[in-house]
Amino acid sequence: CRPTPTGLDHFKNAIHEAHAIVGAPYEMCYASALINAGIATQPFFNIRLPTDQLVPPVLNIIVIAESGERKTGITEHFSKEIDSFEEKINNSKNQKSKFDGQVSYETAMEIWRQKEKLLKKKLNKILEEDEINAIDIARELDQHRLKNPSNNTFQITFGDSTREGIFELMRNGNKNVALKSDEGKIMLNWRFSESLPHYNSAWDSGKISINRKTSGLLKISDARISISIMVQSKPFYDFLKNKDSSARANGFMARSVIVETVSIQGERENLIPPKHQP
Repeated sequence: CRPTPTGLDHFKNAIHEAHAIVGAPYEMCYASALINAGIATQPFFNIRLPTDQLVPPVLNIIVIAESGERKTGITEHFSKEIDSFEEKINNSKNQKSKFDGQVSYETAMEIWRQKEKLLKKKLNKILEEDEINAIDIARELDQHRLKNPSNNTFQITFGDSTREGIFELMRNGNKNVALKSDEGKIMLNWRFSESLPHYNSAWDSGKISINRKTSGLLKISDARISISIMVQSKPFYDFLKNKDSSARANGFMARSVIVETVSIQGERENLIPPKHQP
């Protein structure tokens, strides 16, 4: 009697299949499969630590691989289901704008920002004259902010985006996100370093709190942010040595799985894609 395949068996088969089809090193296949499985499941459970603390099941994985190891290919291979799901949700929400669908999302955002500026300017002027009568404008500003077109945007994966943009979308909707890059040199910069304390906080407790100069305090609870970076060795070690990087000191590296691949360049002609397995 042939044993019934388990979930782990399917996971292993998917990795072997990806290795044969894409031609990426096994370490990279495992890492890419693991991060995408994590992104797909992290909204649905927590992990209870021996200290009885509940923490989100998020992953930080950094893969070190040189040029030609198929970083983009393996990323696309394992990301396609999540990308398809994201596109399906946005299509179903008809996310173009809240202006009768007549303008693009970018234009709708610009219109929304300009109106917000006008309301804030009007509020500031009235506050100088009569604070009591300013309450109506304040309420109008609150209502306007609820109509932010970004409230209608559903996004899971982000590339080299600003933390403000990511956190704003998380506050207004989906709290299950991932930062992913198969060109880590672009992501590993001073801006990423500045964001690490917030990513660490989300990793530890799922809570984010940012005091912004222009728009006040932004707080997010139950945030789930996984991070996947594929990068060549020199940019990675340059990032660690850079005076602007605090990745080691603030504990980000301690919260990350670091994977260094063994090159299979020159061996790919021997790879044979496996037969389809149900």
